[in-house]
Amino acid sequence: MKKQKLSLVICAIFFFGCSSDIDKVKDGILDFDKSLTIGEAIDNYKMCENVAWSSFKSDNGRDMVEARCDLTNRFLNLAENSFKNEKRRVEENFNEIAKNLLNNEKVIKEEGEKEIYNINLTADSIKNSFNEEVERELARMQRKFEHYKETFDKCTEEAKREANQAAIDSSIATCKFIMQGNYDFMVNYNDYVQEYKQASNQKLQEAVAKGNEQRKVRLQESDKKTQSKLQANKQAQANNTQTHNSNLKALQEIYNNITKDTLNLVFQFSLDKKGDGLNVEYVGLKLKEQNIDLDNSFLMQIYQNNEISISKYIKFF
Repeated sequence: MKKQKLSLVICAIFFFGCSSDIDKVKDGILDFDKSLTIGEAIDNYKMCENVAWSSFKSDNGRDMVEARCDLTNRFLNLAENSFKNEKRRVEENFNEIAKNLLNNEKVIKEEGEKEIYNINLTADSIKNSFNEEVERELARMQRKFEHYKETFDKCTEEAKREANQAAIDSSIATCKFIMQGNYDFMVNYNDYVQEYKQASNQKLQEAVAKGNEQRKVRLQESDKKTQSKLQANKQAQANNTQTHNSNLKALQEIYNNITKDTLNLVFQFSLDKKGDGLNVEYVGLKLKEQNIDLDNSFLMQIYQNNEISISKYIKFF
């Protein structure tokens, strides 16, 4: 736990002369509650047993007083329960993220399939659109032929009313002249239709070939994009699993240190040089043998609502 410092104003109830630094701290009281001394608060703290007081010089020469105690079983039980709750929360968080990533994978695949469908639909629509255009043109040619034939038939019917064959032939020739190029279209209509169908079929094959080539490129790009998204989602799943395992490992390491034989609850105070006040330098957990601070917020957080205070006067920071 990172060192956190809180200056506390101590009422001048220090005993001078032969009073030790330990006595000065133990006899000190907090100005916001003068009914209880610091010594009484710590010595009677329900989470502590076997409280030991000591004094020493810090690395920078300050006079320090330390209260160190073993943890009561109640404290360890709270630790175990809190550990289980935190582990459950980590599991739930992992499962929620895993569920979302699995759903995301499904969405990516569905979007890829939809894009493929649209690409194929676009390619097929080229052929369908072309065929529709050919059908419209053939219908137009059919109507044109029927109109020209009807006009020519009426003209020839009137010509046949002439008095002699020469006059009839002359009138029919006039009908053909009046129609000009349309007469040629009427006479050779079937050839025109066949020629148009052949030319249209050639254009259709070219359009389809071009469309298929474009479709091939677009399908490759779509698949590449889908695979890239799936790979990113797969990596996110792997990261989630790795983070989850790391969190569980960290929790387990913390929990393994929460034992009566390995931990002390420690309070450290520094005395002002003038001897009329003190500072709370450290409140937290330390490993007994190594005297190492447990540099994590978990052990503090899990007790923030579980009477982590010396009565109500000195609190964990």
